[in-house]
Amino acid sequence: MKLFILSFMTILLVISGSVVATEHELDKGSLSVSGYMYYHNQFGDALVDRQLFVANINFTYAVKPGLFIGGDVYSDVNNKDSDSWWAGPIITYYFNAEKRENQFNQLFPFIDAYYVYGNESNLKKSMLGMQAGLLVFVSERIGIDFLVSFENVIYHNDEFGNNNIGYQVFTGFGLSTFIF
Repeated sequence: MKLFILSFMTILLVISGSVVATEHELDKGSLSVSGYMYYHNQFGDALVDRQLFVANINFTYAVKPGLFIGGDVYSDVNNKDSDSWWAGPIITYYFNAEKRENQFNQLFPFIDAYYVYGNESNLKKSMLGMQAGLLVFVSERIGIDFLVSFENVIYHNDEFGNNNIGYQVFTGFGLSTFIF
């Protein structure tokens, strides 16, 4: 995990060195760092019905106005004793990004898709998810995100050679900061 984080931060520094002046936060060349807290509910064929809180952070780069790609890292904040983490790619699209005017209180709906893979309670876990939300700028570079997420979850049990499949529904909020 430490090697992954170190590698990811190195890539982020390389990308940040190539950031060019852009017109606004959602324009091509911007970097975004976002952190979220989610409340979620699990259900499905083989998952234990439970509710918990999950934290995640993502780092993305705008390849064109409103279209950001990058990496996502999750952690279970309920179980301090377990080594539960997941990481993978994310792609986010902000609607009406070309209309950004560097004003406070502008609203931008967004969608994103992601795939993460990692460990939870000594099992391998992969998740494919989609989110929809609303970004509200509270300053020139900082926004508050409100979102709903749906995930398809697969627990891989190598010991018994089977997979358990279920679903998760999240509601959450977060903060995003943009470097441009």
